[in-house]
Amino acid sequence: MGHTKDFGGGITVRANGDKPGRRVHKQYVDVYARTNADGTTVPVRVCWPDGRGFTIDQIIRIDPFGAVIHDTQTAVYTVRFGGWTTQLMLEHYHREDPIHGADDRLRWWVWAFENTRSKNDVSAPPADTRVR
Repeated sequence: MGHTKDFGGGITVRANGDKPGRRVHKQYVDVYARTNADGTTVPVRVCWPDGRGFTIDQIIRIDPFGAVIHDTQTAVYTVRFGGWTTQLMLEHYHREDPIHGADDRLRWWVWAFENTRSKNDVSAPPADTRVR
């Protein structure tokens, strides 16, 4: 069973069972989506910040928008593209402001895993100790 711990500032550690956690953060991504006649939104293509793009091969599951937390609701799309299955989140932010009106935004994001080693990672290669 997996679990997460939020350290604030957008940094979260996700762990799966007894395995140590990996640092992850929300990575907002560009998504080409289709809005059907019945009003449903269907993601078609995901574009990473580095310019790579992937066409979604299959939508496996859609979990509708959940409870409002900090003026935000999130729908979860479990999708498959490029041979990988991942969760693509659609975040709906809505806040009423009596002076400026409503602030209403839709943004897509994924969990982005850090590719860093910890300072004392035992799997890290040994430091070069030769005298030069």
